[in-house]
Amino acid sequence: MKTALVIVDTYPDPGIARHALMQCLNRFRADECMVFSDQDLLPGTRWIPIEPIRTIRDYEAVVLDRLAQETRCDLHLIVQWDGFVLDGQRWDADFAGYDYVGAPWPHLGNLVGNGGFSLRSRKLLRAVRKLRRTRTEGEPAEDLQICVTLRPRLEAMGVRFPDAGVAGRFAVETPGPNGRIESFGFHGAFNFPLVMSERDILEHMPGILMRMGKAPNMWFLFILNALVRGQLTVARALARDLQAHRAPLWEALGPALQQRGVPAGLLR
Repeated sequence: MKTALVIVDTYPDPGIARHALMQCLNRFRADECMVFSDQDLLPGTRWIPIEPIRTIRDYEAVVLDRLAQETRCDLHLIVQWDGFVLDGQRWDADFAGYDYVGAPWPHLGNLVGNGGFSLRSRKLLRAVRKLRRTRTEGEPAEDLQICVTLRPRLEAMGVRFPDAGVAGRFAVETPGPNGRIESFGFHGAFNFPLVMSERDILEHMPGILMRMGKAPNMWFLFILNALVRGQLTVARALARDLQAHRAPLWEALGPALQQRGVPAGLLR
């Protein structure tokens, strides 16, 4: 059974995406690495040129349709810039017995699961592509399509999903109360302070800031995790970017951080 490591990324600054790929390749043996990008992201990998990704639908067109056409492997470990393999020793052969494995979503009753760091079989790719021929506009993100919208039909086609226990050993999106991640991989930039050194985060900070979205809770958790890990320079870099370029977000986050015991002047 052959496994491909897959990434879809066209951001102008590829540094943090390249870092994620290298962490995976250093910790997990893949038979090939497929890079869907508008640039040769990591020489020596299999580069499939695509147009720049501008919308979530552009991303879906690649990961849900194009990948099924281009693959030469049985399993596909899909990663994004904000997630990678943490411990190759935590790989379990049982994972390969399922067609889709992703981190459980606590906010959805531990439903499986997150697509940003996920394992997908060729069977899953083909089944989803077949069902998407009748897709309509306004559908949710691709992992929600697979795990919620299409799941009953996929299961009727023989597609297998694991329970939350198995999925939690594969990947984590939201760590437990001790702040430790003890799984094969993870997803979520706000987890970087829990799995990366301050030096590595600062090295890639321009690319991270460029890619961070508008969700206040993501920034909030990123800053809190940095402070918990003693990465004050990282926390200040995030806060300063918010204050300089995303003032409405900072107006909401500043007081919320103070309520969690962060002194008002600490992040200046």
